[in-house]
Amino acid sequence: MTKKELHRLSKLDLIQLLLTETQRNAALKAELAESEAKVDDLSDLSDRLKDKLTDKDDQIQVLKDRLKEKDEQRDTLKLKLDNKDEQINRLKDKLDAKDEEIDKLRKRLLKEK
Repeated sequence: MTKKELHRLSKLDLIQLLLTETQRNAALKAELAESEAKVDDLSDLSDRLKDKLTDKDDQIQVLKDRLKEKDEQRDTLKLKLDNKDEQINRLKDKLDAKDEEIDKLRKRLLKEK
């Protein structure tokens, strides 16, 4: 509204205009307060979510560390098992060699009789 238009209004019209603007201002302040409260609530929620994420990250790291330990244990046990397999194969080879010797001796013994 221009200055000319304001000067042409009656006192009652000016009071009504002022009252309308005051009510509008109060409504805007209430809306602003409500919006600020929502922002605060969202900020709190965001902080809680960040804390939960941090906790989950910590849990993941603990689980990764445990998994690494288990992998190392598995590798150690696998190496021991491989060593045992090698020992078994060597003993099997020795046993096979002894069996051959016994067979040769039996054959020789049978030939001598």
